[in-house]
Amino acid sequence: MHPFFAPFHRHVADRPDAPALAEDDRILSYVRFDAATDAVAHQLRDAGCAAGEVVPFLGEPGLNRIVVFMGALKAGVVFILLDPGHPEALLRGVADHASAKTAVVDSPAMAALAGRIAFVIAHRLSTIRSADLILVIDQGR
Repeated sequence: MHPFFAPFHRHVADRPDAPALAEDDRILSYVRFDAATDAVAHQLRDAGCAAGEVVPFLGEPGLNRIVVFMGALKAGVVFILLDPGHPEALLRGVADHASAKTAVVDSPAMAALAGRIAFVIAHRLSTIRSADLILVIDQGR
C-alpha cells in the first residue's frame, strides 16, 4: 500500500469501531470504511482499470462519493466528479475529453443517465449499507 495511507491505516488499527463517516442515519466505522474502500479499489482493478486511468463518479454528494474517492486513490486511478445536475451533453463531453472507459455511479437512476452518456452497466460494486455502487463500462471497450 502507498505510504499516503499509513496514517489512515494506523487510525483504523487503533480505533476500528470509531465513526469515520456519518450522513443522516448512516455511520461507517473506520474498519467498515477501510473495507468498503478496499472493495471498490479491488473491483476497479478487477474491471481492468489501470493506474492513472480516469474514472468518473456520477452521483449525489454523500458517503458514497467519499468511499469511491478513497477506493479510487487506493486503486491508483484518477477520480473525477460528474455532477448529475449538469446537462447530458456536458457530461458526455467531460467523459469523452477524459477518455474515460469506466465510471462508477451510485444508483440505478445514475446508471440510466450514464447509459445515455456512453456507458453501459457492467456489474455492481460492493453494497455499502443501503446504497449500491455500480461500475459501468464504455460500450466500445
